[in-house]
Amino acid sequence: ITTSVSDALSNPTTIQGVTSAVIAEASAGVSVPLIQVTTSGSLSVTNFDTTSFTADETAEAFTFFEDAILETLVSQGLVSPGSSVVVTSISSGSIQYNLITHVDASVDTTSATSEIQTALSSSSTMTAISTSVITAASTSSSTTLSTATESLAVSSSAVGTPIESDVFKVTTSGEFSVPSLDLSTLTTSAEIIEASKYFEDAITEQL
Repeated sequence: ITTSVSDALSNPTTIQGVTSAVIAEASAGVSVPLIQVTTSGSLSVTNFDTTSFTADETAEAFTFFEDAILETLVSQGLVSPGSSVVVTSISSGSIQYNLITHVDASVDTTSATSEIQTALSSSSTMTAISTSVITAASTSSSTTLSTATESLAVSSSAVGTPIESDVFKVTTSGEFSVPSLDLSTLTTSAEIIEASKYFEDAITEQL
């Protein structure tokens, strides 16, 4: 994989596409072992009647809880933005889900899961999840769904034992030589950040 990336970055066509400046060389490559951690969880929910939901309304409710749980955990720095939450079942009193994250092999996943459970059990976190779901549902085209969630409240949380599986994330370190780029003209950190973003976007588009 890293060889393919290096070859692509060194290709004249790719180099021309990355920037109009003169780019002389490119190099890349290192792989980092990761662990995929899948943790089951459940939320107890009050004032949430799902008995009249259609299949489409149930599926839409799934996404509301998936987004709310993930956004809340990401905002607290407990999981990375690349993590995912998959709701597996939903009923009037319970939400069942799986949290899937990728962490460095050196991370103590049991300790990390304990921190997540502590966070999800706090009143502020449960309120944040409830508010997120209510807000999302209020924009739904389904009156049944928006009405069913308007007084919803997450009352408790439980998290299971994490299940680990090995994966590999390929991270490439690269360098472009750009003789015609004069960084001395960039006088503020904002300008440097903006210039960096141009290259990030250009490289991503080419690959």
